[in-house]
Amino acid sequence: MVEIDGKADVQIAVKDTGIGIDPAKLTSIFDDFSTGDAGYARVSEGTGLGLGIVKRAAEKMGGEITVESVLGKGSVFTFRCRFDAAPDDVSGPEPVPSAKADGNKASEVKPLVLVVDDNETNRTLIGHMLKRLGCDFELAEDGMQAVEKCRDTSYDLILMDVSMPKMDGFEAASAIYEVGLMQGYMVCLTAHASDEIRTAVQHAGMNEMMIKPVRLEMMQELLQRSVFARDRQGDCQTADTVHNPIDDLIETLGEDNLRDLIDQFVDDTRAELSRLRDLLVAGDTSEAATILHNINGNAGMIGALSLSALCADLEAAATTGGPDLTVTDLDKCDALLEAFLTDLRSRGMGRRQKSSA
Repeated sequence: MVEIDGKADVQIAVKDTGIGIDPAKLTSIFDDFSTGDAGYARVSEGTGLGLGIVKRAAEKMGGEITVESVLGKGSVFTFRCRFDAAPDDVSGPEPVPSAKADGNKASEVKPLVLVVDDNETNRTLIGHMLKRLGCDFELAEDGMQAVEKCRDTSYDLILMDVSMPKMDGFEAASAIYEVGLMQGYMVCLTAHASDEIRTAVQHAGMNEMMIKPVRLEMMQELLQRSVFARDRQGDCQTADTVHNPIDDLIETLGEDNLRDLIDQFVDDTRAELSRLRDLLVAGDTSEAATILHNINGNAGMIGALSLSALCADLEAAATTGGPDLTVTDLDKCDALLEAFLTDLRSRGMGRRQKSSA
């Protein structure tokens, strides 16, 4: 940071040593739901909504975000902005209240949470929830990345998705316990509350299972009974309390950010359903499970619960060789998406009106 004439020029760079980004895709990396690899055993996941939200937030502050990348070596994302410098007598922001049961004292040390999920939308929303609840957090895009992070860092809470490329959640949990570094409470995030999943959670050594979509109140209750509760139980519990998803999302993100998220969700879902129709016409449904998995996850997090449930069933059928996907199935998906939009409009949360050029 450099301070000149009462202005503070701030530059923050975030570097990784991942697989890097194809130079041809650098111009679209900040587009919402930019996809780098559409195959089921995905090597790269694309950007989801996270980078698009970051770009818009940076621009609203009068700043910018840029990226430099080398394939096979990693990427550097740089945020630059100019702010008014704070007066010398400012002591700093008030501490964020913790989610402790007493609710009256600020936490001296914020809980550190690891969010492991291959879905960018899930990571973004859960990150917002954790920040609002006074937690620090780190993100991992797959099980292998989570294991590597756990070699060097001890987390108070680990939120572990099940279905991920490279290494699924159960394999990752077992590997993390073998690393040797003491970890805190570990929760399995899943959209399927089956006996098979419950048994796998217990065998992997996880503490409990939380049913997607995750909501703010659910996350607060989880922090209360896990991070701040000292009488942890080893039994596999299930957190599936139903809350109003749209109200939770408004509280978590604010109306403007939620409207942006809804717009991008609808556009992307329509594109994914159109792609499914093309595959169906061509007689090629090999990628259907991957597409349905993406719609299922995004719909659940945005609050389109009926659409999410249908896509979960269709995904399960596609994965296990069940009934073939039909045009009728896709028509039902379209209808549930429109029903979701109708409900949003009744709440005053319909899509933004796009101005014509």
